[in-house]
Amino acid sequence: MKQAYLIEMINDQPEISVTYFLPDIKKSGGAYVTVTGKLKHFNEYESLLILTDSKKIPMDDIADIECESLQRNNLIVACHATKPNTIFLII
Repeated sequence: MKQAYLIEMINDQPEISVTYFLPDIKKSGGAYVTVTGKLKHFNEYESLLILTDSKKIPMDDIADIECESLQRNNLIVACHATKPNTIFLII
């Protein structure tokens, strides 16, 4: 469901903040990092969010997505996702 909302908004390139798990390449474990950027593309085949700065974020590693207020059908909509494939819309 979250993917459908993000795909609908891609043409507007909304600014999103994504918190996701970034594995450590040298040892087990990793850290949660947050990046902010404009959404450019959703690669459904590889399940990646791609930002305008070419940053690729695996959907399976996303812990949280936040969007600033978005204009949609003349309503201000805030979206917040707390787990993969879940989105909450506050109108």
